[in-house]
Amino acid sequence: PGDLSIEVYRDARLVLVYCGEHLVRVHGCAIGRPEKPTPVGQFEIGEKIERPVWHGPAGPVAYGKPDNP
Repeated sequence: PGDLSIEVYRDARLVLVYCGEHLVRVHGCAIGRPEKPTPVGQFEIGEKIERPVWHGPAGPVAYGKPDNP
């Protein structure tokens, strides 16, 4: 029970996951390229989409296909 929140440290390439005030997970992460950097700010997750279609440079790729990251 408790609210989940995350903090992203771009320089360290880490994501910290909290439940309330308690740190529960630490994950490594990738960051954006210099020409398209990872945005800075506070954000809320408004919708979780299970099995999403990925919209890549060559068009949509269905969930479960090898080209869907």
